[in-house]
Amino acid sequence: MVTQLPIMLDIYGTATGTNTLTMSHNAVTSYYDGMLVAFKNTTNNTGACTLNINSLGAKPILKNGGAALSAGNLKAGGIYTLRYNATANSGNGAFILQGESEVEIGKQIITPKTVSQWILKGVHDGTGYVEGSPNLLPQNIAKDVNIFGVVGTAFTPPPFLYGTTVIAGSYVLSQTSRNTWTIVKSFSPKFTGQITMVFDLYRYGGDGSNETMYAQVRNNGVVVGQIQYTTYSSANTFFSIDMDVKQGDNIALYTMSQSEYAYATNSVVLLCVAGTSPIATFNNY
Repeated sequence: MVTQLPIMLDIYGTATGTNTLTMSHNAVTSYYDGMLVAFKNTTNNTGACTLNINSLGAKPILKNGGAALSAGNLKAGGIYTLRYNATANSGNGAFILQGESEVEIGKQIITPKTVSQWILKGVHDGTGYVEGSPNLLPQNIAKDVNIFGVVGTAFTPPPFLYGTTVIAGSYVLSQTSRNTWTIVKSFSPKFTGQITMVFDLYRYGGDGSNETMYAQVRNNGVVVGQIQYTTYSSANTFFSIDMDVKQGDNIALYTMSQSEYAYATNSVVLLCVAGTSPIATFNNY
């Protein structure tokens, strides 16, 4: 007994519509299992699709796994191949999209995120890329943190707050004479934050009667704290001042004596915070 097989025709045409596609072909009079259909699409689909050839009935277009098409699976101007499966769609028949991995993707641009991202499955046009940044440099990344192979070197110290923990200081005798403000010590912070500056002032020489010693603190030339700190004593008198500083500021201590017989004397300047760590460069005069 000889079984006559259906003749496999070259069925090709243009399908119109967005999701409800229609197509005409003069050789198609019915749908049969295994029928091969190719069509040129005219509009990007926006969801599940059906195809109706010669008004024989709309049949769903499915992926190989049986799932409906998703938005963008069919591109305007793309050519697609289908096989008719008479037992698919619960026995009601469906067109199965062939080579669905060949869906045209075009240009895919990936912006790095905190999680991995999938590269879309399909045909790419070669113009896609992963975005980069000129700021992806070691000095812009926290120390020892690895971002895409770039290991950070940036060190961010904890915030500096007013306090009593000495982190730096100068212990050099400085003396100034009468009626002229004279710089005796200065420092330049290597951080931005809040500090407590401690310094001493005392009289050297004279007899102490109406012999006032003066001190003044300036940040970048501007007086901070009291207009002047004063003492008559020949013993160390300590003062403290809380101030906000920025990296690179110039903090200077000036002293002056009222008397021609006595010197305004400073021995100590301390830099204190509510914690520990580096950090100032001191100059003595």
